[in-house]
Amino acid sequence: MTTDQRIFVLVPSFNEDHLRMTVEGALAAAEKPENVFFGICQQSTTGEFEDFRDNPNIRVMNVFCHEPRGADLARVIAGALHNNEPYMLKIDAHHLFADGWDTLLVSKHQELEKEYEKTIIPQYLPRYIIKDGEVRKLDQSDDFLTTSPSMQMLDDFRAIMTWMPVYSYGPPAKSPWSEHHCLSNHFVFSRSSFFWEILPDPALMFEGDEPCLALRAWTRGYRMFAIPEQVLWHRCKFPELPENNGDGGVGQMNGLLDEGDWRHVDEYNNRLRRISGKFRTEQILTGQILGYWGSPTKKLLDEYYEAAGFDVLDLYRKMNEWHQQNYGFSFADTTGIIPRP
Repeated sequence: MTTDQRIFVLVPSFNEDHLRMTVEGALAAAEKPENVFFGICQQSTTGEFEDFRDNPNIRVMNVFCHEPRGADLARVIAGALHNNEPYMLKIDAHHLFADGWDTLLVSKHQELEKEYEKTIIPQYLPRYIIKDGEVRKLDQSDDFLTTSPSMQMLDDFRAIMTWMPVYSYGPPAKSPWSEHHCLSNHFVFSRSSFFWEILPDPALMFEGDEPCLALRAWTRGYRMFAIPEQVLWHRCKFPELPENNGDGGVGQMNGLLDEGDWRHVDEYNNRLRRISGKFRTEQILTGQILGYWGSPTKKLLDEYYEAAGFDVLDLYRKMNEWHQQNYGFSFADTTGIIPRP
């Protein structure tokens, strides 16, 4: 067991207003801040960047762009700033930290390594929100998000808009940990070797990065665990929006589209899916892409879904049938991924 407890915190950022708060909060809450190092990729459409040059533990790559280039590409760029720190924490640019988060995560990971050779700690975090200028941390008792996700296909409006497996939220992790088969990219703690063995996929601009990375990790021997301790909080912007009614904006969007042309919406989503990476996600999850960017083999892909209790082809097919029944035409007409029912 290594005595080197340095942590590399990998942060992708795009026009982010909570980046400095995240970095300074992490260092202030760390038990051993001298062991915490940051690699940050700042994407900006304005040319304005946070300046961290006064702290040698913070390494930054600034990227001026007219539009976002994607979270996974930013993760690859930020990862290039890694300097042999043995542990890595992948987060977003908007987090709050509990006191002693650094030594707790290292300790938890070392405990897991005594039983499992390749382990990572990915989970959905409790949220923090900002209302009327005040920051409020939510815990597992008053937040609808918990820590141990499972995969499903939502058979409602959100599934029509995403057309891909999404995570549902199971019970909080039980002490000392709870194994699951999913991954959240806003919190992944692991050995740094995990990042280099399974690089983020730059072709997934936004959608699909989590289920695809979970699949790639498990089929290469990694076990995924959630822990019960609240060590970080993740900003959720939806409840801060005045037009939100507590449903993530789904009701408002549904109302706008009730009188619209659903085939027009379908064609729009088809273009959006190409840009965001959803087509590639479908190809990876259904085994059309194997190798480095997917499961190494079809056999391992099938074993992953059996372990996770998740039949991706069946769920895509059910979603297609639901779309046909409710809107009179098949979404697969434009995707070609699942045959028409």
